[in-house]
Amino acid sequence: MAVCDVLPERMESLLAKHGLEGDRSIARYTDYRQMLAEHPEIELAAVATESGEHAGIALDLIDAGVNCIVEKPLAMAMADADEIVRRADEAGVLEGEMSPLS
Repeated sequence: MAVCDVLPERMESLLAKHGLEGDRSIARYTDYRQMLAEHPEIELAAVATESGEHAGIALDLIDAGVNCIVEKPLAMAMADADEIVRRADEAGVLEGEMSPLS
């Protein structure tokens, strides 16, 4: 298992919320690209970033063969959303959306 957040303190807070703060078997990253490079076995990722970042990250995940759940909005432009759906279909990976849990 791996987690990624550009803010390490937020990542640690999330792990603590689930009682996992001391679990050193969970790899921690501040760059999702490095996480993907070091963990090609990742099968599923949740994208919960700033809305404008969703499409680019989702496409990188899809290109890496990773199933992804993307926080709404899927993308800021319809063309980007269509591209995500098209590429996920072509890659044979699943793509879904979720509502923010604020």
